[in-house]
Amino acid sequence: MEVGPLSVRILRELCENSRINLTEMMRRVNAPTYVVSRHIQRLEEELGLKYTLEIDHTKLGLAKTNVLYFKFSKKVGVKTIKTIVENSNMVQLALITRGKDFDLVLFITPRSTEDYAKWELALLLRFSEYGVAVTRSYADIIHLGFIPLNDWAIQSSSIKKVYKQIILELNQDSRQTIRALSEKLGMNEDMVRYYLLKMQKEGIIKKFTTVVTKPNYSVNVILFANYTFRKGFVDRTFQKRRKVYFKEVSPLPLYNEYQMVGTLSGAEDDLVWGIYGTEKEALENCVRVHKSIFAVDSPSIKFGYVQDVVKGIMPIRNIETKNNYVATAWIEE
Repeated sequence: MEVGPLSVRILRELCENSRINLTEMMRRVNAPTYVVSRHIQRLEEELGLKYTLEIDHTKLGLAKTNVLYFKFSKKVGVKTIKTIVENSNMVQLALITRGKDFDLVLFITPRSTEDYAKWELALLLRFSEYGVAVTRSYADIIHLGFIPLNDWAIQSSSIKKVYKQIILELNQDSRQTIRALSEKLGMNEDMVRYYLLKMQKEGIIKKFTTVVTKPNYSVNVILFANYTFRKGFVDRTFQKRRKVYFKEVSPLPLYNEYQMVGTLSGAEDDLVWGIYGTEKEALENCVRVHKSIFAVDSPSIKFGYVQDVVKGIMPIRNIETKNNYVATAWIEE
């Protein structure tokens, strides 16, 4: 699919707010409503748009998300991995990768650390015949991007029942109208609006958003980094943010170059997820860039290319990076 400038601008608006109406979209992209509607339909068909939610996991009362990567000494088939992980409710996203460093990446959101410990032991026992080594980290802060939650995680949360009912509906289609929500929930429209606004004010719903489930090019590279922190590390972090994550790109690309950036604790310090047209671009613009910036910190970098999604959806979007980047207190400029 050749996506023109107008379609890209429409996609960005949908990723920033999937509930934007056609009138407002028309004003923002300076195109008639029938043209906007036609472009949205084409994007839905050809890029597989899914309208969903960016939710604050901590507001749901769930435990920290765990990020695990696995290396197998014996080959494991895709079907075997899928059978093992797809029935595990805690797995929000499972990615089979290729490369020398790891073969599988899992994003796990449990109800509690105790639940997680039991789950991990059971999983490792199921993989034991393949000679599995696992590396575990906690996602302390997702600076950029998000981890889509499945319905189990929402149902398991500690929020009010009415919140769960609304979020479950919007998690499947966040663009549906207030009227449609009202009919499905058996609730009057004013109450639906009230609860939506309340969840936004409370920070439970961070964003109504859109993800691309059928990207037309998809060299997705996932990178984990561990550092020996040396003097000037914070300055190098600022440099990375300004020159790598916030760099100006013209014309507007179809997807963000960096889809996820996270600070981890545990085995790894950083998580970076980039999307590129070729592996050469991924190596040059993601892996080597990070090695270069943090060269003095003796970075240990492991990376792999996403080969298959066996559970969940990859959160590929087009958003304004700087306005959506979550900084931490100690690295505010």
